[in-house]
Amino acid sequence: MLSLRLGGLCDATHQGSDSHDVVTDRVQTESKAVPQAIEFRDPDAAARNLARVRTRLGSEAYQSLLYILAESPDPDSAVVMLARLLDVARKELGSASGSQFGLLHYACEVFAHSNWLGETLVRNPELLQRIAVGTELGRSWSCEEFREEFARFRARSGGADLSQTMSRFRKREYVRILLRDVLRIARIGEVTEEISALSDALLQEAVTAVNSQLAHRHGAPRWVDGHGRYGESRFAVVSLGKLGGNELNYSSDVDLMFLYDGGEAPPSARFSNREYFIELAQETTDLLSRPTLEGQVFRIDLRLRPQGHEGELAVALPRAIQYYSEMAQDWELQAMIKARHSAGDVSLTREFVHAIAPLVYRPNVNFAAIKTALQTRERIDRRGRNRPYSETPGQGINVKLDRGGIRDIEFLVQCLQRVYGGEEHWLRLRGTLFALQKLHDLRGARDALDASLKLLPGQYQARLLLGQVYLALKNPQPAEDQFEAALLLQSNSVEAEVGVAKAQIAEGNFAAAVQQLAPLSKSQLATSEIFDLLSQAYTGLGKVAEAQKAKARADALHKAQ
Repeated sequence: MLSLRLGGLCDATHQGSDSHDVVTDRVQTESKAVPQAIEFRDPDAAARNLARVRTRLGSEAYQSLLYILAESPDPDSAVVMLARLLDVARKELGSASGSQFGLLHYACEVFAHSNWLGETLVRNPELLQRIAVGTELGRSWSCEEFREEFARFRARSGGADLSQTMSRFRKREYVRILLRDVLRIARIGEVTEEISALSDALLQEAVTAVNSQLAHRHGAPRWVDGHGRYGESRFAVVSLGKLGGNELNYSSDVDLMFLYDGGEAPPSARFSNREYFIELAQETTDLLSRPTLEGQVFRIDLRLRPQGHEGELAVALPRAIQYYSEMAQDWELQAMIKARHSAGDVSLTREFVHAIAPLVYRPNVNFAAIKTALQTRERIDRRGRNRPYSETPGQGINVKLDRGGIRDIEFLVQCLQRVYGGEEHWLRLRGTLFALQKLHDLRGARDALDASLKLLPGQYQARLLLGQVYLALKNPQPAEDQFEAALLLQSNSVEAEVGVAKAQIAEGNFAAAVQQLAPLSKSQLATSEIFDLLSQAYTGLGKVAEAQKAKARADALHKAQ
């Protein structure tokens, strides 16, 4: 496979020293040519950069590099940044041993996939040696392992600014995670889970550091009950969104909520617990989001907390439970599907998640969840219509906001989780990929999901979806009502008419189903599904000959399709 792609480059490499000279001469010609097997966007600049690299590498290492670049998705960036890296790590990369070939490969992969992390590698060339030693790429790291590694890294950093140290550490670890990703060592679920574990570790480090400073300044927060008993107050960071689902990617915002237990401070306390934990939340947010020479640690988004921008940064547990019980809009409850512990006191997060679960997942079918998903989708579509259409020539597709994108999928999956999760506890999952797999396994849910993904904005589509879900739940009478309502909105809807017939068959009202389907079977819009349903209806009426005839037509149309 590789030799087919490299073409002439392979031939030149295997013809001995003369062909090696040909390749070298071609590269060293003043910006006129590069090896034809490497698809550079700017061949002239590439030739100059290759000539620069050639002077820093041994002949075997250089030949290895040509093979690597021929397979690279962005050889231009790779060779530019490799030249810079060789200025500071020539000894490590310039020889021809097997391990050095591997390091060249690793470096070029990073440079070709991310300029941002490529800069990190140029500034920290020792990362390559770290990766080359041991089993750094062989497995995912846990949150605890990241915390242990950060403690060692911080100790070596001396008294450097904590925000800058954390940001630098994050990017260093991203280099390793990126290599596991692009080298196909880890699957996408493992990659996002490891990024999430790294983020949890840094969140815990930030909370610990800020809390230590505040406790020294104000005294550690405590509570006292009506009997005069004292206890230590608790604080937790609840992650939502992609981090809550363990699906954080390299550039995701981090959605957080700060909770404290709500206990009253002793009369002798200099600060109320409310004041203390609001300050803790504010300073933790500042620590993680302030700009440094290494960039921010995270972009923090706190808008999903109770009352959004108007709410307090840290919310007492009783207040949070009351809000979600009495005031929260349905989309806010849907967002709580992702709620997960990231830092602080795990028991506090557990109490919160346990308290809101019955509100998020109701025992009866929760059709308000469908309305939420539709309204959200309509809002996204309206926003999309306010910008140039993404599929026009020269423009890319917005994989997050465009039709069928990440936002669509996440909301529709959450909608179906809420519909089914009241009865099916095993569907109460935070990760979208996991939930999709489980929904696929649930009888009837796959059809409902397929219908959901085909929605267009509007009440008509909402009626169709409601009918599909009622059918999946074996509740045909309300399903028929919804399809009839859809017909009132769009009288020529074949999909709605077929839905009515399905509901009638499920009810055992076979005569009505035949009456519904017969005109459709005679039209140019007749499909194998229509004749299949007609066959079922005739069978229910005991009309064997008609049922067989309809079945034969269904089979013929199916083969023709």
